[in-house]
Amino acid sequence: IAEVNGGPARQIANFHTAFNLALTILFLPLTGLVAKLVDRLLPDTRDAEGAIRARYLDPEVVKRPSLALAAASREVLRMADIVETMLRELIAVFRDNDPKLMDRISKMDDDVDALYEAIKLYLTEASRAATSEEESRRLVDAITFTTNLEHVGDIIDKNLLELAQKKIRNRLSFSEEGWKDLETMHSRVVDNMQLALGVYMTGDVDPARQLLAQKDTMRELERAGSEHHLERLRSGRVQSIETSALHLDIMRDLKRINSHLTSVAYPILDAHGELRKSRLRPLPPPEPASDALADSGESRPAAGG
Repeated sequence: IAEVNGGPARQIANFHTAFNLALTILFLPLTGLVAKLVDRLLPDTRDAEGAIRARYLDPEVVKRPSLALAAASREVLRMADIVETMLRELIAVFRDNDPKLMDRISKMDDDVDALYEAIKLYLTEASRAATSEEESRRLVDAITFTTNLEHVGDIIDKNLLELAQKKIRNRLSFSEEGWKDLETMHSRVVDNMQLALGVYMTGDVDPARQLLAQKDTMRELERAGSEHHLERLRSGRVQSIETSALHLDIMRDLKRINSHLTSVAYPILDAHGELRKSRLRPLPPPEPASDALADSGESRPAAGG
């Protein structure tokens, strides 16, 4: 009561809180209508056959690489949004055994492929007009990132959805522990996709380092998940035995997706001298010739023979 009937400052704050809460309650039922209105005002650009078309690839600026790159980046983000939706909704297919959702995700990959071809051709044309090494590098990096997004879409469509189909067809179920491991890996990959998009747009070194470190994190998640799975197999868990190949294949494909996403960090870190040339240990220096001769029991002829 003291807070409600406080001084003028408290009463003003309470009024604003109540006003905003009332607006939220009033307009919350209208969010669906607003979403439909936005979809009508800004529909996906599609041709007569229903295939998606590029929206931002302005042919008027394709000969001006910096402007062309900005236009292509908007289209890349549009493509990435579709890939992210595919990735997010994938887990529901495995959880709910939903064939309709599976078909919808598969159709999204057709849009991803169409946008990829359009972006690739546009950036290739823009690269012919590049006048500096920096412009060429940025255009190549954009093509590489777009290619990796397309690979992610293909892994979801051609690998993971096929595994989901197998799970549905054979009426398989994961163990509770196994499902938690898969959810954890999937959630981490979704987070890393958000980070990868940020790295692509900003080119900042610190997020790029953070993203690349996620390769080790994902490798550790896969290792731990595999060990947990093998423990369940050894204990004779029926669910784990039935879904063994399925479980391991899903983890493998999630790790592959993560590798494609984290690759956006390499050119940024390389440009700032943040990468080592090799992860291999350096070879030991060769033995001096004199030492080698001594070890073999041979001796060199004395000077002046």
